[in-house]
Amino acid sequence: MSATWSLARVDDLLRSRNSVHHAVAVTESADGSRRHAVTMGRASVDDRFITASISKLFVHAIAYALVDRCILTLDQPAAQWVGADALRGIHTIKGRDYSADITLRHLLTHTSGLPNLETASVDGAPSIEKQVLQRDREVPLAEVMDLHRRVPGKFPPGSGRWAHYSDTNADLLALILERATGTSYDQLLSDFILEPLSLRRTGLVHADTSDTAPVFRRRRPVTFTRYLASQPGSGGIAASAMDLMVFLRAFMEGTLFSREHLTDPDWRRTQYGPLEYGPGVMRLAGPRLMSRFFFPAPAIVGHSGSTGSFAFYCPSYETFIVGTVNQMSGVPFEYVYRYLNAFAR
Repeated sequence: MSATWSLARVDDLLRSRNSVHHAVAVTESADGSRRHAVTMGRASVDDRFITASISKLFVHAIAYALVDRCILTLDQPAAQWVGADALRGIHTIKGRDYSADITLRHLLTHTSGLPNLETASVDGAPSIEKQVLQRDREVPLAEVMDLHRRVPGKFPPGSGRWAHYSDTNADLLALILERATGTSYDQLLSDFILEPLSLRRTGLVHADTSDTAPVFRRRRPVTFTRYLASQPGSGGIAASAMDLMVFLRAFMEGTLFSREHLTDPDWRRTQYGPLEYGPGVMRLAGPRLMSRFFFPAPAIVGHSGSTGSFAFYCPSYETFIVGTVNQMSGVPFEYVYRYLNAFAR
């Protein structure tokens, strides 16, 4: 196994990569005594960036908080809040409709069995992701639900030992939170997370949002704010690295909801290689992806996003790491693990 790199050497690696044009990473010890921050391009730790699927942690945090307040229960059918007619036909397997069986727990743990239509082709058409990268547009939940009616489910809700990661789970959950409280998701986000944690650089992306860091697909900058504005639960939040660190700590430490929701996790492998999903969080443990780099890859829990964003806690190192490489054509895990190992020296 190669010697662990210094933080300065990892910084140099990140800044030397031609594939990374704009980045920020903040690593912090659990006791708050140590912090390392690095930026690339015109970034700063207080600049806002698109968190993409890290947004799911926000909707999950609010859901758990409402469960703690006895407004929701995890085993309630989603149809109770969304309506049986609205859900009918979105999850069918061999002619049987399982839509009424989907619960809040299934949405939180990605065990509903719904496919991920953001990256899947439907009837030969380009995936939603390819469509919006060619021409940014809103994709309302009603349109996504109609697409689900044309694609079979992966497995009956909650069955088997697998999870199937799907953006629809989080967007359905955001709708349920609105229906259960009679409050917009934007306001719920403010009431349950932004105001209690004093997050001033975090909020939902809107169609005209222009103050976020540029996202690239290889060398080409891409814009998809209209799409993100229509996907508040699954990918619609922008934040600064420092705000995201505060939020991640609050999520993991039980500030926003009871930590009991995160205990005794039932980790299930997803369709994305070594990534697993449990109680509203993603886990990466000993991934084969890291083996060619010859450094330790201990378990990390939290979330990553398609824009190269990351927000993880490493229990064995007692370390948090957040940030983004703002690049859709690569994964950030090499940098995450290099920083964690260098920080732990």
